[in-house]
Amino acid sequence: MVFLNRQNELDTLESLYKSPRGEMVALYGRRRVGKTSLLREFVRDKPHIFFTADANIEKEQVRAFARLVEGFMPEEGPLGRFETWPDVLRFLIPRLQAMGEKIVVALDEFPEITVQNPTVPSVLRAIWDAKEQGAGVMLLLCGSIVGEMRRLQMGEEPLYGRFTGRINLRPFDFPEMSLFFPARNFNERIETYAVLGGMPMYLSIGSESPNIWRTVEDQILNPTRILYEEVPYILGQELREPALYMAILACIARGPTRPAKIAAHTGIKPDTVSAYLYRLERMDIVRRDFPVTDKSPEKSRKVSYSIKDNFIRFWLRYVYPYKYLVESGDTDSLLSVIRRDFEGYLGIVAEEIVREAVRIANREDEFQVRFMRIGRYWDKAREIDICGVSEDGSAFLWGECRWRRTKMSAEDLKQLRDKVVASGVGRGSNSTFMLCSKSGFTKDLKRKAEDEGVILWDAEKLDKLSGQPGMGSAPLA
Repeated sequence: MVFLNRQNELDTLESLYKSPRGEMVALYGRRRVGKTSLLREFVRDKPHIFFTADANIEKEQVRAFARLVEGFMPEEGPLGRFETWPDVLRFLIPRLQAMGEKIVVALDEFPEITVQNPTVPSVLRAIWDAKEQGAGVMLLLCGSIVGEMRRLQMGEEPLYGRFTGRINLRPFDFPEMSLFFPARNFNERIETYAVLGGMPMYLSIGSESPNIWRTVEDQILNPTRILYEEVPYILGQELREPALYMAILACIARGPTRPAKIAAHTGIKPDTVSAYLYRLERMDIVRRDFPVTDKSPEKSRKVSYSIKDNFIRFWLRYVYPYKYLVESGDTDSLLSVIRRDFEGYLGIVAEEIVREAVRIANREDEFQVRFMRIGRYWDKAREIDICGVSEDGSAFLWGECRWRRTKMSAEDLKQLRDKVVASGVGRGSNSTFMLCSKSGFTKDLKRKAEDEGVILWDAEKLDKLSGQPGMGSAPLA
């Protein structure tokens, strides 16, 4: 797989590597997000020991690690005498510290190590504290179990306060995803993103096909390919009750997004649903949203959940409920179902891309007012795709997105204004209106927009704004 982008993350790691002190870095993110590729790209020109743990017993893990150490430090002779992680780490790290140059030790899938021996974090802390905060060593602890990697950094854990850097590696956003498909036009890239999302492995698989529909047919609706069972695999790796989580995610993919409605549709108790949603949020699979107009979102009762990963959303919407068609050999019927419904599904993804483009335009001061919060608005009776609020609450941006074959008309503008008035939000404030359309706008709407200062964005405008990799991928250090 070709290594693309991740320059921000590489720069962060390089900066930490060049520091005079020892560094302990947590790198985590969901499976398939490219953590191992990032680590290998970073260490390839540096002295390093790179070990990927698996589910083996501790003794076998240590034997495999010791063979790598023997290759790196042949003068130490055979290291077969070590059978536990504390023993081999107490031997290794002090010797690396004495070598006179910074050595990278990358422990990939670190939670597999701690499962076998929970004392490893405490041992690392003791070693790290013994001599100048691990001077001479850059220790990279990497893991795919996001919740476990976050727990390692919490206050009650042994390694709390020892990490000097952390990177939550996220899937590629739309502009970054586009790097995999330079020959596809803007609309084709949106379709691709709507199906595959931003996971590098999925994008690499998709780039081998001439178009997204061939990818759907050959890779996603094919029981012999890994993408067909990818979502059950992801959930099964981290969760004890994957079937219940699958039911909740499938419900969100169909439409119900509020906890009470999810509970009603799935038959799961509301308190249990909330706990499961919290776990999915910690895994970076779902996102908890609030109306952007809420001044205290932590107290809001208008919480809504959405699936962050487009591939998971696509799979749950189209593959999960129709697996019987695939497994009975009637893939053509399922393809017909997807094609009939796809325009509506695509609209959800397009709205998210538009909101990101609005944030970019806002940062570049394309609007007359700088909006401090940009998202969407909803209440019991209505939803508005785009909402921006100025810092003092005196100005609002209101917008709608239509990703369909027909042009937007003056009636769409009227409906947007009617919804804003009915919401009662920002009454008497300065409001700017915008419409975004895949297929353009009628002449009547263009005239009204020019007369009334309404912003109109078409696909060409969105293509220019969203052609900037890095909209949503930033490391924390």
